[in-house]
Amino acid sequence: MRLQVPENFKIGSIYDTNKSGKIEIIGYEKNTKVLVRFLNTGFEKMTSTTQIKLGEVLDNSLVTKEGDRFETNYSGWVTVLEYVSAHDVKVKFETTGYETSVSLGKPR
Repeated sequence: MRLQVPENFKIGSIYDTNKSGKIEIIGYEKNTKVLVRFLNTGFEKMTSTTQIKLGEVLDNSLVTKEGDRFETNYSGWVTVLEYVSAHDVKVKFETTGYETSVSLGKPR
């Protein structure tokens, strides 16, 4: 039995995601799983056509981890001390040494 791939989900098709840039379909597994590659990082993962249609495929290689450094808009650089959740990230502002907990995307 051959897999019937919808015309707009052929291997090589490129789609935008909401938060992780563009993805390319590079393969299939059975009838429900789609293998995609993120064009900006090269990270590959399995997902579904529904997730692709909604733009909700996330690049897990971009997850914040301890030791990551980010430049803020107003306060110089921060270093991630501990990642508890997306809403509880402990950071240290490098210029002042001040430590606090923030939500991702919030240190300024």
